[in-house]
Amino acid sequence: MYRSPAVHYGSVYETARSLVSLGLRDHAVSALTGIGKRAVRAIRRRAAPPGRAPGASRILRDPRALARLSAFAVAHRRRREALPGEHPAVAFHHAFSACASIGIDTDINLAYGTLELLRRGCLFLERCRACRAVHLRLPDYPRMHGHCPFCQAVPRQSAVVMDLFGQPGDAA
Repeated sequence: MYRSPAVHYGSVYETARSLVSLGLRDHAVSALTGIGKRAVRAIRRRAAPPGRAPGASRILRDPRALARLSAFAVAHRRRREALPGEHPAVAFHHAFSACASIGIDTDINLAYGTLELLRRGCLFLERCRACRAVHLRLPDYPRMHGHCPFCQAVPRQSAVVMDLFGQPGDAA
């Protein structure tokens, strides 16, 4: 389980140090904080995590991961709307810490990748018609999964609504 280190948000370098300690890749720390990659490498003091940054297909593959990343994206959006002047690195760290504090564990690099894909328009947030939860969706293939990761409900227009006894009913 994630444990948030004591972070004083007065310094971007302290926030960068905290993000590095959580395992965020150097290029992501640099992009969020505005600190050069060389300075980030100096903060890290060890090799960066191997592998590529996640793409939309990896993010949308697992419904549980999709639900966690959707919750993170909503927490980040609400934080940015509530405090529009806040530094992006601080908002990212706060949203990640808030999710982790209530048991929503996700990979920090997937969380950053999700925000980048949202910013570029490769993903967007949509509200489920059944449970009203906001979740991530691909714009090109709106019915790729067809299910809300929170309730696993098929969208109303294509769903067969069952009554209490399991018989097909009206979708009204």
